[in-house]
Amino acid sequence: MSKIILKLGDALNILKKLPDNSIDVIVTDPPYGVLGKTQKWDKFESNSDFTDFTQKWMELCYDKAKPDASLYTFYGQKFMKEMFNMQTRWQLKRMLIWWHPNLAKPTRKMYL
Repeated sequence: MSKIILKLGDALNILKKLPDNSIDVIVTDPPYGVLGKTQKWDKFESNSDFTDFTQKWMELCYDKAKPDASLYTFYGQKFMKEMFNMQTRWQLKRMLIWWHPNLAKPTRKMYL
């Protein structure tokens, strides 16, 4: 079995330090650009700034991933069209949509 290494921290800073072609799988939950009113880390000045940010981290991930690696990312529906229209070296193949029409107010006591 391969050795699994998990890194905790700012993903962009960690990725920059890793060698190219060294990652088998990337699972990420980046800012969605939808919580800017309440969360500073998710605030972007414009839609263009958000899509530029997304394209940059996707390209950095591509550089660090092995040729047969996979990228799994959680992403908000607000910019889904822009994500699929981005010029990126990743080949976007599938989308899993979580349909949750009766989403309750989030609390720390339950998993959503």
